[in-house]
Amino acid sequence: MADWRTRYRPGSFQGLPCLITEVGGTFGRRVAEHELYLGDAHPFQPLGRLPQHLSLSLLLAGDDHVDQADALQDALCADYGTYGAELVHPWRGRLSVVVVGEARRHNTSDRGGETRFEVTFREVAAIRRDPPPDPAGDVARAAGTTRSAAASAAGAGIKAKGFPQYVQDATTGAIRAVHAALAPLRFVQGLDVAVRAFGADVAALITYAETLAQAPAELALGLLGAVDRIGAAGMSARDSLAVYGQLRGLTPRLPRALSAAGRAANANALLVHDVVRVGALYGAAQAAAQVRWLDAAEALAARRALLDELDDLQLRADDALFDALSDLRVAIVALFPADLASAAAVRSVTLPAPLPSAVLAYRFHDDVTRAAEIEERNRVRHPLFVGAGVPVLIAAE
Repeated sequence: MADWRTRYRPGSFQGLPCLITEVGGTFGRRVAEHELYLGDAHPFQPLGRLPQHLSLSLLLAGDDHVDQADALQDALCADYGTYGAELVHPWRGRLSVVVVGEARRHNTSDRGGETRFEVTFREVAAIRRDPPPDPAGDVARAAGTTRSAAASAAGAGIKAKGFPQYVQDATTGAIRAVHAALAPLRFVQGLDVAVRAFGADVAALITYAETLAQAPAELALGLLGAVDRIGAAGMSARDSLAVYGQLRGLTPRLPRALSAAGRAANANALLVHDVVRVGALYGAAQAAAQVRWLDAAEALAARRALLDELDDLQLRADDALFDALSDLRVAIVALFPADLASAAAVRSVTLPAPLPSAVLAYRFHDDVTRAAEIEERNRVRHPLFVGAGVPVLIAAE
């Protein structure tokens, strides 16, 4: 058997070192004994283990022993809740404990000055609770993994060296097609800032397209960075979803390829589009995590669009990207149930003339504070003119 000295650990409480000079304690099991009338048997019922109590002597010495003792006394008096505090026991290692009853402190100037504590601890079995659900955090973590996997997949998949020039040109052409993808939104009020930022980033990639075609990993990171700028443009989450939706299903026109070089050119173009679509997918998922869904149909449509895009991208993904997209799928599915359960049904109302949103909130809900809800659901451009020739969606109650 190993010598006890080999198992000895320096003692500490909550990270504060101390010398544990004496160790004692109590332990046992709990039983309920039953007395029977005129019976000689004494049945009992086991009730489990008794909590273990540890009686320890803690010694602090040295010129600063008083300061050390003050810090240790504060730690011993603190409240550590359900999980208890960490005690490093000389032989048993790390334990979760609470202080029981009074602790005693003795200061002396003998032997150069020392402070001794006599403390009784009770070992606690900490109740490990699952952390509260964090759907938005799960989506963000899955998005980060997906981004890395997409960049690696594109970096390994885009071919240039050893192929004719037109293979590299196919990559450049795909970048130009991506640049034009958001052109229809550049004049839409509220979306133009994000579209311009995206366009500027992709235009810079086009400028160095010949160089980047020889460095596919940098090209992939550049494309993902351009897509990431959409979410950082300061728009609302709904507007971000609208911009990301314009990149959904983005597919190049591929000519028929009969040679290896032709197939490589098509593969390059497809990879450029796919890396942009992956960036738009995880960006849209993060935006969806911030949206307050106002009706179940809208939330269901958003979830379906995200999952359909994910399904299509997984068909061509390598193993690492496939696994990352699978994790993103789990996060997306977990993102919606609570919203779908609480989303209100809506009805369509046609107004004879435009009205302020506050008037509509009072008329249909008897609550003017719900004007913002009407404005958000209908994407109102001006709160004083709602329903100008179009149906208005109102929560059905």
